Amino acid sequence: MEVVLSPRKMPVVPKASPDVRPDLATYLAPFAPLFRRSTSRASVERYLTGLRTDLERKNCDTIAAAVAGTSTACLP
Repeated sequence: MEVVLSPRKMPVVPKASPDVRPDLATYLAPFAPLFRRSTSRASVERYLTGLRTDLERKNCDTIAAAVAGTSTACLP
């Protein structure tokens, strides 16, 4: 994922798709019973999506900026 400078010279972080990647959904399926709440399952899926991006720095703030459906409060 490449950071692009906007006309105002501000970094713009491209957004990851809000859709669940099929390969990640297949990987996470056996772990679903460990997450009783659907929000927990969604949070781990979004977090792992963020880890799989091309972001240079992978912390809560950069992942939340790049991955739709996340915030710094909901990441592990």
